[in-house]
Amino acid sequence: DLHFGLRMWGTASRRKFAVLERYGCTPIDYRDEAVESRLKLEVEGGLDGAFDAVAGAAWRYEYRCLAPGGLLCGYGAQTLMQSQVSRLAMAGRLANDVAFLLLRCNMPSNGGRRGVFYDVGRRRISKPLEYAQDLRDLADLLQVRAIIPDVDSRRQLADAAEEHRIIDAGGPVGKIVLMPFGEVGAR
Repeated sequence: DLHFGLRMWGTASRRKFAVLERYGCTPIDYRDEAVESRLKLEVEGGLDGAFDAVAGAAWRYEYRCLAPGGLLCGYGAQTLMQSQVSRLAMAGRLANDVAFLLLRCNMPSNGGRRGVFYDVGRRRISKPLEYAQDLRDLADLLQVRAIIPDVDSRRQLADAAEEHRIIDAGGPVGKIVLMPFGEVGAR
């Protein structure tokens, strides 16, 4: 079934394919396949949009897969968080990736393709009314169950460091919800 009328592809490890399929995505194993080649084969004319929390090389191949007028939206930098480099090196890599996204992707010669970076923290401060509307829109979609978060477990906020180690090791299939007070649930 198409979610919001969209045809979707999602990258994940094979053990997470069932989650992608449940949301109507065609799964692609980013570890075993040439994602860019597969997308170019399956999507005639290119992608209308790509949404990515990984950054790095993923933004570059996703950009190359965009159709004229397509949009690449970066909203995180997971690969940087998992790397073992210094904070300064991490900041430099992120600056390079965001520069690619905001500058290279938005050049007039790119067939109308463009890139944006959705920084939730910066948006909350610089555009509070738009941020508040984003939250209302999200709450509305959650309320009517147009989107349903896939929760792996609920843990105490005090366990956050350990939960991040589990995530970095390829851990949960769904999201971990950190509870500041009380109720938790097993994996």
